[in-house]
Amino acid sequence: MDTNITVDSLLQKIDNLGRLVEKQVLMLAGQSALIERLKAKIVDLEKRVKKNSGNSSRPPKSSLRENGKNKSGGQLDCVFETLKQTDTPDIIKKHALITCPDCNQSLIMMLCVIYA
Repeated sequence: MDTNITVDSLLQKIDNLGRLVEKQVLMLAGQSALIERLKAKIVDLEKRVKKNSGNSSRPPKSSLRENGKNKSGGQLDCVFETLKQTDTPDIIKKHALITCPDCNQSLIMMLCVIYA
């Protein structure tokens, strides 16, 4: 009888490890996709940094506005007010992402990874 309990417990552990491996495979697939998207973004950003008015279709920023015509900054009669943070907010709203803003893939079945 002890042999059956040991075999059963070993089979349960094997099953648990199999589920863990499946989760890790899914997580690695997600991370691989993220790495590929980030690599493409890095290439795009590096191309942008290398551009200047000589090799770009856009004019240099200095020619976008005629000097002296308008002052820099906002309007004189406009008062900007910013919402301040408070320790006791009236309303707390949680905004959960359902899809990835970069690739539009569903995040519903994704594992939660917390970065410290």
